[in-house]
Order: sequence, then C-alpha cells, then structure tokens
Amino acid sequence: MLGYFEELIVNRSHDGLTSSIKIQAALLEMIAMYIDQGLRGTNVNTKFSSVNKLVDTIKYIDENLDKEMTIHELSQTVHFHPNYFIRFFKTHFGVPPMRYIYDRRMEKAKELLVYSSYSVTEVANMTGFQDGSYFSTSFKKHMGMSPSDFRQVNNGR
Repeated sequence: MLGYFEELIVNRSHDGLTSSIKIQAALLEMIAMYIDQGLRGTNVNTKFSSVNKLVDTIKYIDENLDKEMTIHELSQTVHFHPNYFIRFFKTHFGVPPMRYIYDRRMEKAKELLVYSSYSVTEVANMTGFQDGSYFSTSFKKHMGMSPSDFRQVNNGR
C-alpha cells in the first residue's frame, strides 16, 4: 500500500503526459485493495455466522431430542425460511435435518441402553419416540438387533 502512496507523490510532482493516468492507476489499485480486504473480512464473518447458526441448531436438537421437532421450528431457531434451512443443513451435514435428528436419537438411545439402567420404554421416551414398539422396530431396523439385545451384547462395556 505504501508503494502506491509513493507513486502518487512522485507523479503529482511531474507534469508528464502520463502522470495523471499513473495517479489514477495508483488510486484505483488502492481502492481495489481496500475492496478486496473488505470482502475477505465479510466472507470470514459470513462463514463464522454460518458456523454459529449450525452450532445453535445442533444444540437445539440435542436439548430437545425427547420432543417432537418440525422443520418450521428448527428453521425459526436460525431465522431461515424452511426450504432454505433444509438446503443449508444438508449442504453442511450431508443429510436432511429430520434424518440427522433420527440418527442422533438412535445414537443417544444406544448410549442410554449401554450406560444407564433406564427401561427400553424410558429410553424411547427420552429420545423422542412416544411409542415404545415403534422405537423397538426402528432400533432393530437401524442396528440389526432389538434394544434389549443391544443392551445385553454391550453390557460388558
């Protein structure tokens, strides 16, 4: 940046044919650098803002795994339109939000089955499955074994 100022000073003191063009060129270069630096800062802030929105969403999901969640409700937590929210979420996590919630519920259920003494019905309720039989069926489809069998196999941990 200092070089451009020196260029301005040198060409200001000359009355040559190209002096005014060189002054304009130096000024335009300085303006371009200023804009580039400003855009880089905005990009960082935008990325940081996106990360914060993702963190807020994940925290909200984890804090509410035991409750029914909707796309509208999730999109409101980050102030996005529901359609945009789905695309935004899928871009960053590779799966739609509802699939992420389902997978997260299954992970939480596995943790509870292995590391707690809650009944299968209690685990189902704590992970957002209001119907114990639906939970058992979903768990078996997801893991290849029933919740009780999973607990028994992993009880030695």
